[in-house]
Amino acid sequence: MPPAATTVPELLDARATEHPDHTALQVVGGGELSYRRWREEALRAAVGLAAAGVTPRDRVVLRFSNARWERYAVGFLAVQYAGGVPVPAVRTSPRPMPPPWPRWPKPARS
Repeated sequence: MPPAATTVPELLDARATEHPDHTALQVVGGGELSYRRWREEALRAAVGLAAAGVTPRDRVVLRFSNARWERYAVGFLAVQYAGGVPVPAVRTSPRPMPPPWPRWPKPARS
């Protein structure tokens, strides 16, 4: 028996292997993703995040609203696949985002 998945990306990997075409997410009035598509899109986005400079333990702010929530789900997993830490930020007003967030210092390693 394989070891139990311990992270969200590992859980998605397992589901995508076991049930690739089953619906993983379905947003009322929006889109849906199968486990396979969710994993593939998150991995593709993770490559883009790494190319943009995201490194393990970097915090990445994910601004979202209820519209297109499946896109947020892809981003959330993409950040984790890239080794980063997703930081959800609910979009509650139509105002533009403030200037880019500063890179927070990485915690000291022991």
